[in-house]
Amino acid sequence: MEGVGNYGADPEIIARATEASDGIDAALEHHRSNQNPSILSSMLHAEHTHSIEQIRANVKVIIGGGLNEPRDSILTTTYGLLLNPNQRARVEADSTLYRAAFEEAVRWVSPIGMYPRRVTGDTVLGDTELKEGDQLGICVGAANRD
Repeated sequence: MEGVGNYGADPEIIARATEASDGIDAALEHHRSNQNPSILSSMLHAEHTHSIEQIRANVKVIIGGGLNEPRDSILTTTYGLLLNPNQRARVEADSTLYRAAFEEAVRWVSPIGMYPRRVTGDTVLGDTELKEGDQLGICVGAANRD
């Protein structure tokens, strides 16, 4: 995930990202040759298969999304309850309120604050010229504040 957001093209980050991608490729090759009930094997042996590039992309999204967003959502919920002792006491007294607290936390602070994207073709956004290959950080941090 650090490699996706490597806007400064740091060679150390590139090397770590390449090593991680190579590890994913090795795991895919293993599961292609050894069918089993894992998600990797299921993707590789599905009735309607995806290209290896699509499977690689999905694996990377699963890894990043499986770590960052749950962590951020849980910590935002905890932070919100610590800031509001009365709400914390209500949730501690009635465990059925945890779901509502969690849903309010992810509405309050989006667990995904920035989306890295690469420009696929020369274009103009507002009065800014963007070239194919430029990297963008799309920020949505204020989207849930209305």
